[in-house]
Amino acid sequence: VSPLVNLALLGAAWGVANGGTTGWIVGGLLFATVKPHLVLFPALLIGLELLKTRQWRVLLWTGGLLLGLIFVAFLLQPDWFMQMMGALSSGDFRGGQAGLVSTGYVGLRELGVSGWVFAPFGVYVLYRWVKDGLTPAGFSLAIVVNFLLIPYSRSYDDVLLILPLVALAKGQKRADWGVFLLGAGSVFGLPFTNFSMLTPVVLAIACLLNPLNTDK
Repeated sequence: VSPLVNLALLGAAWGVANGGTTGWIVGGLLFATVKPHLVLFPALLIGLELLKTRQWRVLLWTGGLLLGLIFVAFLLQPDWFMQMMGALSSGDFRGGQAGLVSTGYVGLRELGVSGWVFAPFGVYVLYRWVKDGLTPAGFSLAIVVNFLLIPYSRSYDDVLLILPLVALAKGQKRADWGVFLLGAGSVFGLPFTNFSMLTPVVLAIACLLNPLNTDK
């Protein structure tokens, strides 16, 4: 499902930035909510861009249909929201306990690293959006930073990090491919080691060094 969520999110972002049809954008955003925690921050950028460009029709359709889906969810499972919030607040899912994450999972939260540590990364992403708008480099950085801010993710969700790696390659000159190699090593090397939880951290650093995400 994660690759499809990635494609849906990319399709929505492309539609917003390039004047895509309302149905295309709305459909992509709604499908991406299948895994809302993986798209939360990038979706925020899309929402801000929609407000900035005054694409009210897309906002109304997305908001209306999303409320409709939430209503249906409450009809089918009245306590779904309380169950989800209970699992998140109690932290029972951490360290491989029963709940949202499969047994054996170890991430930054299990190691005691708070998401607030990476809050400056999120602030910088918003700064780049204010300065540059919705760009591939900025959107890719948002995808990576989202992994640092959310409570958890699974290793197969790392497929979403392929887009930031592609954007990273595009932003490098031939004489300076060290940054890309750093990012590639984080995506294709770290997941196979005991330091897999550092994958988004290293990739975020590489993306921040991308000339397209700096004022140079």
